[in-house]
Amino acid sequence: MPNINDINGVTIANLSKLDGVTKANIAKVLGLDVTAAAAFLLDTYTGAEAGYSVRRIASGATNLMRIREDSGDTETDIGYDSNGDLDLAAIASHCGTANGFVVSWVDQSGNGNNAAQSTTTEQPKIYDGTTQAVITENGKPGLSFNFQILNVTTQVALTGNTHIQCVAQYKLGRFYYGGPSGHFLQVEAGGGAGTLNYRGFGADVFGVPTYTADEQSTHTVARDASDTCRVYYKGTLLDTELNRTATTYFDRIGDGNG
Repeated sequence: MPNINDINGVTIANLSKLDGVTKANIAKVLGLDVTAAAAFLLDTYTGAEAGYSVRRIASGATNLMRIREDSGDTETDIGYDSNGDLDLAAIASHCGTANGFVVSWVDQSGNGNNAAQSTTTEQPKIYDGTTQAVITENGKPGLSFNFQILNVTTQVALTGNTHIQCVAQYKLGRFYYGGPSGHFLQVEAGGGAGTLNYRGFGADVFGVPTYTADEQSTHTVARDASDTCRVYYKGTLLDTELNRTATTYFDRIGDGNG
């Protein structure tokens, strides 16, 4: 039976009492569960080496990132709002008319492998002080890279079963997810306008899709137990390569424009 989302227009998250009974003591209304906790991505799919997002993807997450405003260079930790999304109001409050940059993107996998950058010129932008707004794509907050790099705390060797997936708006030049050591997932300009090349395991081994400039899309590279490697663009299989056994590394996010 499905959960209910609101009662008389009041969302369950904001409900404090029903007929004088506190929410903590309410289990069901007319047989419908009102207390079931949301299932977060990394709670459902366990075992991730690292996970970064602008929303809460693990029940154990406290903060999503640490940002710096470029007026006084003060830093603060940013968590999430009541919907589990990045706390935009907290970012705006901290930055005001200054620009905001990501010092650290918190790893929500529980492994403590944050993607961080101490050099200010290498930090991706998250907030624009002129417009006094968080940078967004399709209405969702995003990190803007102009050849900046976030380095993971501990380099992760990628052997055997491996999967990296990201959502990005590709612009120009190149963009790494996990590279450049072995280029496990490197997206770069292809053989002409409107094409992308994918590098994997240190070689140009994958197909080239047609894409729309500045389009937000998913990019995935995966290798299974038989060492078959596949690349997907927006969920569509582009190419398959056999016996891709090389060890690669997840050690950064960025060093490109997107």
